[in-house]
Amino acid sequence: MSKVCPISKKKPRFGRKYTTSGIAKKKGGIGVKITGRTNTKFNPNLKKKVITDYETGLKVRIRLSASAQRTIDKIGLAAALRKATGVNIRKANNKIAIKSVVRKAIRAAKV
Repeated sequence: MSKVCPISKKKPRFGRKYTTSGIAKKKGGIGVKITGRTNTKFNPNLKKKVITDYETGLKVRIRLSASAQRTIDKIGLAAALRKATGVNIRKANNKIAIKSVVRKAIRAAKV
C-alpha cells in the first residue's frame, strides 16, 4: 500500500530530528544546545475514507491526506479529481462507469 495521496500528491519526506539540552537564555541559562541529530521519515497524514459524490450518489473508498479531505469537502469529489488527474467523471453515464473512471484516476495519480 503506497503512502501517496492521490489527490494532493503528498508523499513521505525525509528530514532530521534534533535533540537539545540546556536551559533557555530567557530562563536564566546559557542557552539550548543541539546534542544530537537523527535522520527520520515524515509520513503524510493518510486516512481511509468513504467519499460520497452527492450529484451522482457514488460512494468511493480512498486513502486520503487530511488536506485532500478538506479539499473534497470544499469543492467536491469530481472537481478534486479533475484538478488532480485531469479526468472528468461527468462523462460516464452510470454509477458503474463512474466508479471505474474514479478508480483509474486514483491509480494513475499514485504512480
